[in-house]
Amino acid sequence: MKLNKKGLTLIELIISVVLVTVVMFFMYRLLNDVNAENNDASYAQKNQINRAEILKEIEDDILAKKMTSIADESTSDTLKITFNFSDGTQSTITATTNVFRYLNTEGNERKWTMQEATLNIEKAKITYNKDDTTQIKSWLLNIEVYTDNDENRSCAKCSNNVVDDIVISYVSDASLVAVPECLGNKCK
Repeated sequence: MKLNKKGLTLIELIISVVLVTVVMFFMYRLLNDVNAENNDASYAQKNQINRAEILKEIEDDILAKKMTSIADESTSDTLKITFNFSDGTQSTITATTNVFRYLNTEGNERKWTMQEATLNIEKAKITYNKDDTTQIKSWLLNIEVYTDNDENRSCAKCSNNVVDDIVISYVSDASLVAVPECLGNKCK
């Protein structure tokens, strides 16, 4: 094989530039995708402590009592859910678009501000399990939380990433008969 001692030809130079451009393009897309994944995970992690505190506070409070009913007192700008107990006490969840409050049965209020997230104050869903006599055995209250990432924006057409949601569970002693499946101003 004979080497060209004159240097690179124009075609060799163009091919080299095209190959380097293609490799750089794929490296840019790869790094961009990795960065987007990290951003999505960081949005969910920012409120992870808030969610854990909210769940512990509410579940510790409501599991210690016998619940008799759930009242929906929501308005257009606030999701308000009141839990009524057999001893006459109440506890209340009050949520605005980025602030979550809980007033426990002893009258103490806790407040959490969600970071870079929006609470769905229009509708909260309850799913429950019944026994043969239609008495409710357990239920889950799901308050959707939308973070500002590619998969979970606060809009009507977007999908919800349940990892961000506030999901409260309750196991009943079968005295709770009527639980609405939907709470909030979009349910009325």
